[in-house]
Amino acid sequence: MQIVEGVYRLGQDFVGMYVLAEGGKLTVIDAATPRSWPAFTRFLAERGWGLVDVEAVLVTHAHPDHLGIAEQLRREAGCSVRIHASDVAVATGERRWRPEWRLPIWRPTVVRTLVQAALEGVLSTPPVTEVSTFADGERLDLPGRPRVIHAPGHTPGSCALLSESRGALFVGDVLATVDIATGAEGPVIPPSFANDDSRRALASLDRLDGITADVLLPGHGRAWTGTVAEALAHARRVGIR
Repeated sequence: MQIVEGVYRLGQDFVGMYVLAEGGKLTVIDAATPRSWPAFTRFLAERGWGLVDVEAVLVTHAHPDHLGIAEQLRREAGCSVRIHASDVAVATGERRWRPEWRLPIWRPTVVRTLVQAALEGVLSTPPVTEVSTFADGERLDLPGRPRVIHAPGHTPGSCALLSESRGALFVGDVLATVDIATGAEGPVIPPSFANDDSRRALASLDRLDGITADVLLPGHGRAWTGTVAEALAHARRVGIR
């Protein structure tokens, strides 16, 4: 669906995939899951676009539920896949991601999340064989002109992307608007079992201080239309879990 002019969200409640459109060209932000391909190509066809219109896939961090169809898009659309340098080794399969804690599989919400991940093919997400990198503060010459905000902690290379022309802040998993451990709604950092370093993830919220946007778009949960400052305040109150 269209969130604001030129910004679309695909995927299901499990994980979001976004498209920035400008002048008939597209920037994909995160690539959902391996089974998102039919929905993505249908989305393009319904709007008169094709794979040739995809200029790049920007991956906010190198987790399999965000890498999804990135490699397939790279091959079939001929577009670049870009990620922060600190996450390249995981994105390309050279290194495995190791979270802080073991999964709390006694929690029903976590079990449901794991089942949905399996059904979406997350466990078989292919690595990206060729990637380019972006850097903190870089304004990318792509549709929507997103600016990179490095906010590590969830992963070493975790980033948010701000499209000022669209009033949209894409936060990846720097923030979620649903707690994947409990199902509670409201802006939070991911739970400790999902993070590389939860203290760093909480501290990295400082990187978003002072940013204004009409809508905050997370990898997990619904769009947030309150202020960025309100989202940050809520996440800080909840803190590390």
